[in-house]
Amino acid sequence: MFLDLTADQKRIINLAKELATEFAARAEQHDREGSFPFENIVRLKETGYTTMTTPQEYGGWGASPLTFVLAQEQLIQGCAATAFAINMHCNTVGFYTPFMTPAQKDRYLGNVGHKQMLMNGYYTEGGGARSIMAPSSTARKVSDGYIINGQKVFATLVPAVDYFGISVSLEGYTGPASGGCVFLLPRDAPGLEVIENWDAMGMRATGSHAITMHDVFVPSDQRVGEEGYFFEEFAQVAHWYCLSFSACYLGIGQAMYSHVLEYARTRKVQKKPGQRVGDLAWNRFALGEMYNRLEACRTLLYTTAREISEQRPYGERQVPTVEMLRTYMAEEMLAVGNMATRIAGGLGYLKSNFLERAFRDLRSAPLHSLKRDEVLEMIAAMELGF
Repeated sequence: MFLDLTADQKRIINLAKELATEFAARAEQHDREGSFPFENIVRLKETGYTTMTTPQEYGGWGASPLTFVLAQEQLIQGCAATAFAINMHCNTVGFYTPFMTPAQKDRYLGNVGHKQMLMNGYYTEGGGARSIMAPSSTARKVSDGYIINGQKVFATLVPAVDYFGISVSLEGYTGPASGGCVFLLPRDAPGLEVIENWDAMGMRATGSHAITMHDVFVPSDQRVGEEGYFFEEFAQVAHWYCLSFSACYLGIGQAMYSHVLEYARTRKVQKKPGQRVGDLAWNRFALGEMYNRLEACRTLLYTTAREISEQRPYGERQVPTVEMLRTYMAEEMLAVGNMATRIAGGLGYLKSNFLERAFRDLRSAPLHSLKRDEVLEMIAAMELGF
């Protein structure tokens, strides 16, 4: 898909490509060891990449959702874990910004923009996507703030985060909304503890450990958004998550395609002198199918990101639109990954092969947020009017 890119977008995309090349050299080791890539995070801070979605008045780049999508598609082709981890910080900044008070923007966004501090929102508790909208973690209101108790799992980027966005259900809430709140907790908040237990199939270097909160006191001015309305507010900005996740899936799929395309061009078929892997009919069909899926997904993603960046109204359809995009992208890129590993054959199954790590990383795609059947149910209910 053709995009008329601005000079700033071109600069950001080129930076993402340069960082991806640098991070690729360390990706295999971090994956093998399950170690967090602190040195990559330092580079992202040094280049200003961590301020991508922070408004310019607070020291950031003020990138639109489209610009962020274009950058993440490139960055993740180097080290998927690094790109996915910083993805969570940048889209959290984009999500929280509209609901912050001026004082909160000065404090939190100022520290992100000028001091390269990091934040992430932690909502998952291990009970499936629906539990995100009804957390077991609770906040009890006291005279000068709240007392928080609970736990979160799959807390990506947690080794490097400065501000923890914690979602909770308000005890005794009787207002008109769903009763959810999110609070920004500093890393050193008494009662907040990180449990280092992340050891997964893929995305092994994301540092997605667990968090526990035991009687954590939070002043009222650390609540983001209106009391009780967190999930209603979340629906208004879900595009930051869905679009950036989709860009990550697309980038991994593209990297796998590029890798196996070069393999098909150069690898000779055994016992068939002069014939390359790319000369075999099924492999040619698969390569064409991969290209078709990648371009179709890219067009859909770029179009949606551009329309949202231009603030074209989606209304009540925004959440199902971007969630359906994300689930569709996950399915299509898994299909691309399957075809890539099939073309590579046994070599693609080896730990030493890039495709093996990339496919494990891509396997996380269907596990994020709502599942396909949940999104389809949401769309059907909207169409039916109940």
